[in-house]
Amino acid sequence: MTQKIKQLPQGWQEVKLGEVCEIVSGSTPSTHKSEYWNGEINWVTPAEISDEHNWYYGNTVKKITKKGIESSSVTLFPKGTVMLTSRAPIGKVAIADREMCSNQGFKNFICNTKQLNPEYLYFWFRLKKEYLNSIGHGATFKEISKGIVANLKIPLPFKDGHPDLNAQRRIVSILEKAEKLKQRCAEADELTKDYLQSVFGEMFLSNKDKKNWQELPLSEVVELNPKKSELGKVEENTKVTFLRMEDIGERGEIFNKTKKEISEVIKGYTYFNKNDILFAKITPCMENGKGAIAIIDTKIGFGSTEFHVLRPIKDKSTSEWIYYLLSLKPIREQAKKNMTGSAGQKRVPASFFDILMVHLPPLPLQQKFAKIVERVEKLKEAQEKSREKIDELFNSLMQRAFNGELVI
Repeated sequence: MTQKIKQLPQGWQEVKLGEVCEIVSGSTPSTHKSEYWNGEINWVTPAEISDEHNWYYGNTVKKITKKGIESSSVTLFPKGTVMLTSRAPIGKVAIADREMCSNQGFKNFICNTKQLNPEYLYFWFRLKKEYLNSIGHGATFKEISKGIVANLKIPLPFKDGHPDLNAQRRIVSILEKAEKLKQRCAEADELTKDYLQSVFGEMFLSNKDKKNWQELPLSEVVELNPKKSELGKVEENTKVTFLRMEDIGERGEIFNKTKKEISEVIKGYTYFNKNDILFAKITPCMENGKGAIAIIDTKIGFGSTEFHVLRPIKDKSTSEWIYYLLSLKPIREQAKKNMTGSAGQKRVPASFFDILMVHLPPLPLQQKFAKIVERVEKLKEAQEKSREKIDELFNSLMQRAFNGELVI
């Protein structure tokens, strides 16, 4: 796959990265020698870098010693170095905010700052993430080599025969403002989600009438793991939703709704219906008091047997109350303490819901909360559309920026 660049305007040129950067690979000191580790020198791995906006990064999870650097081909690079993950996965990028080094999962670009602004290169790598993945090679996992990245051509504005750093800085300023707008949208999403948890606390946890509510096991106000036999006859070629644990996020997001024919899933999978709550019961989903839990918004579905399904009982409970109740950190921690099975792979048993005592709020109060959730969900939908438009704007701006259309 060749790198496609739109015809650049007058005053712009393509320059090989190897001509404007010193490119250094990372390395890992022997993990068998304790004297190489737990030092004061920052050493970064790809897992620490997110897929989104990282900007400057420095306080790494692991640190090595001076002996660790001297023992291997680890290169200490300066503040301002652009760090690009070059394998497993390719294309995550950040800028070093201090002197540091990396493992072999990076190609690190020490920019000649008389020719190339590191922040300009950072945004260009973000734009080219898909392309970078397309040129990776390897049987086990794809990787881009030092030789490949050195020959990549970056478009630069020129003035008087030299790269124009002022123009690069103006482009960075425009893209940084657009990025801040994206971040504000993300913050609004988080505030919206936190708002509902706060409302839940005020209505149900701090309610002065709570002492008068009936206390009973949660299993008495939900139908736990409904039987598939209640489905009745469904045509074999009917397409139904199928969900895996990884399809559900910590905030109840449903990322993927695979469609399968009902004949493929009727046996051996968990059954659920619209307004049921899915509660992942396996060890990885219970770490740190968090886990995969969601309210189902689709009729007739199936999923991993690692889900418990909780169905509200009419005139007793609502989906929204159950969902936010089970999302509470203390309850997640209580569930974790009651897990059974081997140390490597424990599960929350169905019997946990028999011992989980709750104060049952009056149904009208639960329904009032459900209406609040409905209004907030509509607001979230509007925010999501706004976020998508801002993402489109940002991507368009990056394309225009490196096509030479934003500055003259």
